[in-house]
Amino acid sequence: MSKAPFTAILLITEMVGSLNHLMPLALTALSAYVVVDFLGGAPTYTSLLENMQLKRTLTTFSDNNHLFSLPIFNDSLIANQQVKNIKWTAQTLLINIQRGEHQLVPNGDTIIQVGDTLQVSTNQAGYQQLQQYL
Repeated sequence: MSKAPFTAILLITEMVGSLNHLMPLALTALSAYVVVDFLGGAPTYTSLLENMQLKRTLTTFSDNNHLFSLPIFNDSLIANQQVKNIKWTAQTLLINIQRGEHQLVPNGDTIIQVGDTLQVSTNQAGYQQLQQYL
């Protein structure tokens, strides 16, 4: 949790030279935290960092590969499995997982669920092998 709003409250109180604004500023900051938690907001700089890392991975993996979307259905062999337990084909990179309205950057412990859409970077042969496996 960021402490920037509380630092701002203290700075404004110091600049104004009065404690009259302390309570309204504190209530505003508290209500902002409640709204962000209720709406499921993510920290801005963390989201930007994840996007930068994703773009770096996309550009350095391979020029021959293409991005494919693979939906996960009920009868899929990889549904409810961790990413590290799946036998990925060579030259295949799992970029992200679209889960509802959220995009997840997967790691080995991420569990693939029914209804997810996988963004996979691979060549045409790898895509055909993945289609058969799924």
